[in-house]
Amino acid sequence: MGYAGWIPTYVIKAQVADAKEASSLASIFWITNTIARLVLLYMPGSVSERLNFLLRSLVISTFIVVILQFMGFYYLVSYAGIISSGAILSAMYALFYSLAQ
Repeated sequence: MGYAGWIPTYVIKAQVADAKEASSLASIFWITNTIARLVLLYMPGSVSERLNFLLRSLVISTFIVVILQFMGFYYLVSYAGIISSGAILSAMYALFYSLAQ
């Protein structure tokens, strides 16, 4: 199971969405991931500045999603978490590939 494979299971078990909407959320993750890759490709700045931006964004969005989950806003967690993780994790494949060389 890949990263986006848990999304439908989570939203169905949390009773946030039905099966149709759950599969749409997985698609939203991949669409956001693709768009963010294109945006990051043309983002000005050095690689270290981009990585610093992504790391800070990841920490902030994780904090917000955890707070929302503790407050019981599972619907917001589903959308905000999926969109933010799709955007922020979009550069991970290229990052790991560049570190291996």
